[in-house]
Amino acid sequence: MGYCLINGKRYYRDDQTGRLTVDNVSQQEADRRMNRTENRSVSRGTAVRSGSMAASQNSRGTVRNAAPARRRSRRIPWGWILAAAVILSVIGAFVYNRSHISAEEQTISSYMQAVFGNGDSAEVSPENSDTSNVSAEEAAEKSGYLLPESDVRYLDASEVENYSHDEIQLRINEIYARHGRVFQSRTNAEYFGAQSWYEPVEGKSDEQIVSEFNEYEKANVELLSTYL
Repeated sequence: MGYCLINGKRYYRDDQTGRLTVDNVSQQEADRRMNRTENRSVSRGTAVRSGSMAASQNSRGTVRNAAPARRRSRRIPWGWILAAAVILSVIGAFVYNRSHISAEEQTISSYMQAVFGNGDSAEVSPENSDTSNVSAEEAAEKSGYLLPESDVRYLDASEVENYSHDEIQLRINEIYARHGRVFQSRTNAEYFGAQSWYEPVEGKSDEQIVSEFNEYEKANVELLSTYL
C-alpha cells in the first residue's frame, strides 16, 4: 500500500492492482498507515533472514554430524580380521598334521585295528623256535631280509629289545613289504625298491595284507609294536 500526490490531492495506491483511490483521511492517519506498512515489510524481511539462517545452521549441523558417521563407517575391524586369521592358521596346521601322518604310523594303526579291533588279543604260542647253525645276521645278509624268519617262527623279545625305534619300525614295514605293500614314504620306497625280493602290489590295502598274515607274522608284528 502506498500514497501519492496528484494535483495537490492525496491518492491511495493498491500495490496488488495498482488502482488509485482518493484518500480523504487526515495526514496523521495517513502517516500511521505508512508506518504500519513499513513495519510489516521489515518484519517479513527479518523472518525471511531468520529462517534462512536457521536453515543454514541446521544444514551445517547435519554436515558436521554426518562427517563422523562417514569416518566411523570407514574404520576397518582389524582386531576381528587378525583373530580370524589366527583361528584359520590353527585349523590349517591341525588339518595339515592330521593329513601327513607317516606311513609307518598308518601301518601300525591299520594292523592294530584289523587284528585287535574286536577287543580280542592275539595269543602267542609258547612253542620253541627252530635252531639254526647260521647266525641271524648271516641269514639276513644272504636272504636280503632284516628278519628272514619272521614268517616261519616267533621272534623272541631278546632279539628285538635292543633295536632303536627306527630299526623296529623298518622291520614291521618289512613284514608288510613281503605281501606287496606300496610305501608312500620316500625313504621306505627307496629302501624296499632296492631289495630283490620286493614286489609292490598297487592298490593293495593294509587290511588285505593283514588278512594274509600267518600266525607268526601277526605275533611278530605285535611284539615289535610293543617296543615302539
